Amino acid sequence: MDVATSDEQLLRALSHLQLNWNTPLSTVHADRLLAALNPPPEARLVDLGCGWGGLLLRALADSPASTGEGIDHNPAHLDRARSSAQTQSIGQRVRFVQGDIVHYGGRGDRVICIGADHAWGSVSGALSRLHPRVKPAGRLLFGCGFWARPPSPGLTEMFGNLPPSFGAVQELAESSGWTVSSADSASTDEWDEFESTWIQDLNEIAEREPRTPIGARARRLAEERREQYERGYRGALGFAYLILAR
Repeated sequence: MDVATSDEQLLRALSHLQLNWNTPLSTVHADRLLAALNPPPEARLVDLGCGWGGLLLRALADSPASTGEGIDHNPAHLDRARSSAQTQSIGQRVRFVQGDIVHYGGRGDRVICIGADHAWGSVSGALSRLHPRVKPAGRLLFGCGFWARPPSPGLTEMFGNLPPSFGAVQELAESSGWTVSSADSASTDEWDEFESTWIQDLNEIAEREPRTPIGARARRLAEERREQYERGYRGALGFAYLILAR
């Protein structure tokens, strides 16, 4: 089995992560952000790069007359999203579609786009291109990385050219024509919980399949991720959450 094949199988195994969503975000923080979105009755909610749909489903649970659509490229994550929607009795109000978010042509009263700015090449590119996806008077929950302190060349190579500060993210949003309704960022505790859970999930796969290529790959990735986080981007990589209005 080659590395590409084992990575594909590992990705499918990780579609059942313990994480609610693939971003450093506590449930309390998530509820605060979703409340700030304040969808109107019977709103259409769209999540671009939805992953396994945790935030979108949570928003729909709090807005029982609303409908939703999630778009992502990962079929395993979408399978988990659909299963979760049925379990929560939301399946009739939401659809999950495999596709390229860059070419998505729909619009929402409230749009979520967290950690998917790379699809447009940059944070500024995403902020500019997301305007047509949000209906007039609508709101966007946007999340992206930024440098909390100057990065090393290795970190820049790993994560790319991110905004140089939390304030720079807000400035990019404003220069792209958005009004910043609120802005905050992930705490160290949220980052630590996020990273430790990712590593725990990888280690559980390794323990479940100790003699297979996928188990060996999971163990190596767990070790690499722990090293990269604890000795690399912990405290350097920040993550901003903005509520933006048209």
